[in-house]
Amino acid sequence: MPYLLIAIFYLLPCLAVAAPFASWIDVKAECGAMGDGKADDTIAIQKGLDLMRPEDSNRKVLYFPAGKYRITGTIKSLREKHRESQGIGIQGMGADKSILLYDGQGNEPMLQWGAWYSTIRGLGFETADSEEIRMRIKIKENTGVNAGAMGGDSSSTNSQPPFLTKAAKPTAGIWFGPEFSTANEVSDCAFRDLPLALLGGEEKTKGQAEVAVERCVFERCGYGLRLANWNSLDWWFWDCEFTDCDTAVGNRPGCGEFRVYRSKFTRSKNADAEVGNLGTFALVENQSKGSRVFLSVGWGMTAGGNFTLQGNRVEGATSNSKIDTNQVVGMGVYMANPGPVLMLDNQFIRTEGSVGPDIFFRSATRGNPNGSALLIGNKTTGTNLFQADKGYDVRLIGDGGSDMGDRRTEAEKPKPDNHAISNIPYFLSSPDGVIEVEAGSTGEKIQAAIDGAKDGAVVHLPTGEYRLSQPVVIQAGKKVKIVGDGILNATKLVPDGNFGEKGLIQAEPGADLEMWDLALFAPVRGGGPLGILIKAMDQDGVVLEGDQVQTTGFGPGMVVEGLDNGKVVLKNHIHNGVTVFGGEKAKNKEKVKGRIEILCGASSRDANIKPETPIYDVRQGGKVMVRDVWYEGHPPEFMQVKDRGDILFLGGHIAPNKGKAHTAVNAIQLEGQSGSVLLAQAAMNGADLTIGQLAEGFFVTLFGLTPYPSTSIRYAGGEPTSSKTEQAGFVQLMCRQNNTKITGSEPLADVNAGGDIAERFRMMREWRLPDPNLDAPIKLHRVSCTGSIGLVVVSSQPKEK
Repeated sequence: MPYLLIAIFYLLPCLAVAAPFASWIDVKAECGAMGDGKADDTIAIQKGLDLMRPEDSNRKVLYFPAGKYRITGTIKSLREKHRESQGIGIQGMGADKSILLYDGQGNEPMLQWGAWYSTIRGLGFETADSEEIRMRIKIKENTGVNAGAMGGDSSSTNSQPPFLTKAAKPTAGIWFGPEFSTANEVSDCAFRDLPLALLGGEEKTKGQAEVAVERCVFERCGYGLRLANWNSLDWWFWDCEFTDCDTAVGNRPGCGEFRVYRSKFTRSKNADAEVGNLGTFALVENQSKGSRVFLSVGWGMTAGGNFTLQGNRVEGATSNSKIDTNQVVGMGVYMANPGPVLMLDNQFIRTEGSVGPDIFFRSATRGNPNGSALLIGNKTTGTNLFQADKGYDVRLIGDGGSDMGDRRTEAEKPKPDNHAISNIPYFLSSPDGVIEVEAGSTGEKIQAAIDGAKDGAVVHLPTGEYRLSQPVVIQAGKKVKIVGDGILNATKLVPDGNFGEKGLIQAEPGADLEMWDLALFAPVRGGGPLGILIKAMDQDGVVLEGDQVQTTGFGPGMVVEGLDNGKVVLKNHIHNGVTVFGGEKAKNKEKVKGRIEILCGASSRDANIKPETPIYDVRQGGKVMVRDVWYEGHPPEFMQVKDRGDILFLGGHIAPNKGKAHTAVNAIQLEGQSGSVLLAQAAMNGADLTIGQLAEGFFVTLFGLTPYPSTSIRYAGGEPTSSKTEQAGFVQLMCRQNNTKITGSEPLADVNAGGDIAERFRMMREWRLPDPNLDAPIKLHRVSCTGSIGLVVVSSQPKEK
């Protein structure tokens, strides 16, 4: 062998790009995958997934360097034991760099994902013929060359480029199941030319719940998402793009619930969003262009579902709307469910000469009225905003003298390079290097690594348990990223010895801290350690941003205190209680900007955790705003307002454990001194609501609640709200009760329905989603916080030197 070839032979292993962190499994270097698009990498990838599966594995992330990984069958991450495949992750270099290429026999998913508390990031999912299909379409669109020039049917110059038949199609890109899973993330991935990208369980499998899908691209797929299980709930889509799909997201045929925020739909052939079975659904600040219909809700489901559409911009593709039993064309919304439906500040941009309605409400129940919808601030360039079947109660209410205008101005729109698919994984975004901490190190070693790190550097904590005898402190002026390998069964920080009532992690005022993929675990009752203590500078803007943060406490899971100016914004937040105290200005009844915002999430409380506070508790003028949260579990107390403050709870499911003989429990008690409560668009399963004596200056608005049978809304003393002289500060509007006596849902009587109702929705209408490029001083991404209180944020100023 020539000396040059010998040298190259021995150097080849060194030329491979090593995994970013030593604790990660490199699918090429360690498992033998080639990633050249030609070799069969199925066995090599499966080896990597199997290495992560055991509960006691100290390897929790499988890393895919740039390359095309050809698979000829399903790759699987399964579990038989409870903690197998828990807290694991797949990480690619970006959806256009690390690509799974299916080249099998078909009738199987590419990836069967039975893992939970897990992540799938930065991967492309394609079939072996995807690239050539895209080339054919591009050539035809750009040059007019017919498909025959590329080997297709050339009998007609108008023939469409046919899909190749050399490679069979998989059933799905990712099939979640068969075991129940929760707290999964799919981010920065792309799904191209698949019949179905994401399948959220099936009828004969278990549910797949609390899944965050972020910055993903879906191109030319039959379905982007299809849910097919009653317990496949809480699917949260953020900043995704759907292009030329048949149906972007849907649950037909099937069941389950989804919410889509700040995403973009283009030319969906059937619908951007399609609902076949009831639940609570939300579409917020999305853009749709050229799709057949933005939201299609099937006819025949007579029980009431809750639908909220806010701040969407819908540009129609056709000049006419056509409506019959089987077809909806060129329309914004087709609603064949009694609702209640809430539509705020949506825009419908029609092509010139368009006729027909932007919104059609179809009767689908025996109740009278047989459907309910409230429309405020919606705009159309056409001639007819809506049309409704006889008996469907649609109310247009004035804006109260305020025009909210276009909720998505050019300045507010996400930048194209950040809207979908981030090509730079978080672990490579720091030019100041990575500091590796040895697995299982003491808190002192972690502290030393942080103190010695350059500003902006990554401090990596591999899979393992780290025992802390004192808090790890991020000092004022320090900028650092602390990165683990995953939550729950991966990277875990725990207290050691007599820790006291301090945070495992503490950030001083002026610290710049970013944390990813780790658990802070101090399951000690009141008076014990906290998960994280953030001493925030109370300044305008967002002081803490969180995504998929879990806060669990033996008191409330999270406490925020003293923020008059700053905001705490949490997306996809899993929690077991939130208590908010206002700052000095709020205590003095001054108007303040400070508040906590929860945007999508899930909430529960175990029977053994019995704090005195309810799930949502506002005191001393604090403010909490919550959208689209599912709640079930102990205790019966869900929401109480007996002090001063504001609560906005919009959308979701309220299902406390029922009392004896399966009776409803008194879960919501409203009797404030000043402030307001807007409780809207929520299903109430066994959660009775009681309105106490409302002091002058305290306003309660109930809109669009759908109580289950035997669940009631009452005044204190037991009388239904419809049979008592109403209090001045109380409004009940367009609520519907599902029942068992007849098919469908019945309207509940309005209470105090006159006056300026639009003013009651002002805070909600002015509530914008956060900027996707938000730069907050404290950022938490997939951090699990458990303690006497999981997360504490207090207003504090830096100490004078």
